[in-house]
Amino acid sequence: QEVRDRLDGHLRGLLGASEALWHRAGWFSDMSRDSGDAPGRRLSSYEQVDLSPSEDDILPRRRLSRSTSMAWVERLLRRIWPKVDSALRKIVKEQVEGKVQALSSATSGLYFSVFTLGKQIPMVRFVEVWEAPCRRSERDRQGLELRVGIALQAASDKDNVRIEITDSGTGMKAGVRSLSVEGELVVRLDPLLETFPVVGGVVAYFLDPPKVDATFEGLAKIADFALLQSRVRGIINGSIAEILVLPNVLHVPFVKDEDVVDSALLKDPKPAGVLRVTPLRARELTGVDWHFFSKATSDPYMRLMLSADEWRSSVVYKTCDPVWSTGEYNDFLVYDLEQRLRIDVHDWGPLKSHDLLGYVKPRKVMDLLRWSEQPMPLLGPDVDPARAASTVSGEQRGEVVVRFEWLQIIPEREMEDGAIVRIKIDELYIPSAVDAALASITARIGSAVKSTKAVRGAPVLEAAALKGTSPAHAEDTVVFEVEHVLNLTLPPGVMPCSQVLELSVVNGRRKVLGTCTVDLAEVADTPGMRKTWARHARLHFASRSGHGSTNAVMSAEVVVSWHGLQKVPPADLPSELDDEETEALETPTPTEVGSTRSARRRSTAAGQD
Repeated sequence: QEVRDRLDGHLRGLLGASEALWHRAGWFSDMSRDSGDAPGRRLSSYEQVDLSPSEDDILPRRRLSRSTSMAWVERLLRRIWPKVDSALRKIVKEQVEGKVQALSSATSGLYFSVFTLGKQIPMVRFVEVWEAPCRRSERDRQGLELRVGIALQAASDKDNVRIEITDSGTGMKAGVRSLSVEGELVVRLDPLLETFPVVGGVVAYFLDPPKVDATFEGLAKIADFALLQSRVRGIINGSIAEILVLPNVLHVPFVKDEDVVDSALLKDPKPAGVLRVTPLRARELTGVDWHFFSKATSDPYMRLMLSADEWRSSVVYKTCDPVWSTGEYNDFLVYDLEQRLRIDVHDWGPLKSHDLLGYVKPRKVMDLLRWSEQPMPLLGPDVDPARAASTVSGEQRGEVVVRFEWLQIIPEREMEDGAIVRIKIDELYIPSAVDAALASITARIGSAVKSTKAVRGAPVLEAAALKGTSPAHAEDTVVFEVEHVLNLTLPPGVMPCSQVLELSVVNGRRKVLGTCTVDLAEVADTPGMRKTWARHARLHFASRSGHGSTNAVMSAEVVVSWHGLQKVPPADLPSELDDEETEALETPTPTEVGSTRSARRRSTAAGQD
C-alpha cells in the first residue's frame, strides 16, 4: 500500500506539471471528443477534462484517500460526544420546539422536557479526503475536505436515549423509543494559507439530507398519532436542512481579518453550476381516486429535492399518464457534483395528505444528465433505495421522463440561457432605537426571492472591540454580522440590466423595517459587472419604522454582481475525479428502458386480473 501511494503521488505530480502543455496541445479536448460519448464510460483517476480556460471555473477535484479503519475516530467521538449532545439539545430547544408548537392548537403546549442522545456514539463507516471546491484563480489556497460516513442506531432501553415531549396543559408525555441517523458529513478545511494558522476556517455540512427515523410512543395521548408523528418527523428533517444541509453550513473562521478570510464566502459555498430540471411526462401511475363508471385516477405532481432546496411542479388532474405543460422548469443551484436529486410523485388533494405514488432512486447530478429524457422507473413508497437495483417488477409504480440540462456559470457576461444575480451582504447597521433584536435581509427580483438567516445584533462599540478595529458608525447603532451570499437565478431571455433588485430589512417578527432598490443597469456599467457599497459608502435603506433620521439611518455593506448561464453540451459535461474504488456511473440502455416498460405492463395486467 505504501509503494502504491508513493507511485500514485509521483504520477499525480507528473500529470500536474504537464497539464499546461497537454492543454495547449489539445490532448484533453481530443480525449473528450473521442470517447466522451461512450455510454457508461467513467474517467479514471488520472484523467482530467478541462472544459474552459476561465480563471473563475471550478476546478475538477480528486479523492486523495479513503480509510475504513476508524478506531481513532471513535475514540475522538467518545471524548466529545457529551459536548455534541449538549449543543444538539440547545438547537432543539431554540429551533425545533417552536415549530412543533406552531403545528396546531392541539400542539401549542408541547415542549421538549428531556433531550439526550445517551451514551451510544455514531458509528463511522469511512473517512475520505478530497480536494475542496476551488476556482482556478484561487488554486494556491485550495483547501481539503473530509467526508465522513456516519450512522447512529440508538434505543431508549439500552442506550439511554431520552427524548420526551410534554403537554404543558395536561401533563401527558410522549417519547422516542428508538432513533436512527445516517448520512455523509463533510468537514472542509478552507482556505489553506501560507501564514499561521495555515487553515483559514472550518466548514461542516451534509451533502444530502441525512436519513433520520424515529419511533415514537405515547403520542396518541396528546394528539392524532399518525398526523403528529408525520409532522414531527418533517420538522426534524426540515430543521436539519436549514442548519446543516447544503447550501446551509456551520462555519468557524480562524482568521479575523476579512481581507484574508471572508466570512461570507466561507459560510456560503460557491455554486459549481446550475441543474435545469424540466418535468415532461409520466406513465402508468397508480390511481388512488376512485370513480363509479371509470378506472381510478390520480392528480399527480412532481416534488424534486436537491439538498435543502425543493421545488414542486404543477398538478395534472384526473390522469395516470400526466403530461406537463411546455416551459415549466426549475433551476437548482449545484454546489457539489456529488449532490443527489430525489424525485417524488404525489397525488394532490385539498382535504387529504398528499399520497406518495412513487419515487425515483436518488442519483448524483452528473449521473442524472445521462438520464435526460429517458424513462426512469418509479419505486413504490415502501421500497428501500439501497436495494433499488434488485427491485422486482411488482414493486415498480410506473415511470417518469424528465429533461436535465447543465448550465455553466459565465462570470460577468450576459447570456441568453439565464443569469445569476449574486448579492453578498456583510454588515447591517440599524439605529438602536429601532425594534430589531433579530434582523435579516430579503432580496427580490421579480418572482425570485431569497432571504438571509436572522442574526442577533451587537452595539457598534462592542463589535468593533471584538474585531480590533475602530467603530465606523454612530455609537447609538447596532451592528448585525449578516455575512451571507444570496444567489437569485433569472430565466432565459431576462437580462439583468433591465431588472431592479429590491432589498428589505426584516426583524424577527417579519416586519419590514426598511427598503431600498438597486438598478442593475448601474451594476452593468461598473468594471467586472460588480458594484460595491463598502465601509464609507454603504447602501442605505429608507426607514418604514418611523425611527430613521439623517444622522442615524439603516445601511449595509453590500456587493452586487451578475453572471450569465450557458448550456453545456452533454459531451462537455464536467466530472468529479475519483479513484478506481468508486462505483461505475449508471447509464440507461435501450434494453433497460424496454424491460422496465414491459415489466410494468405485466405487473399492471396481473393486478387487473
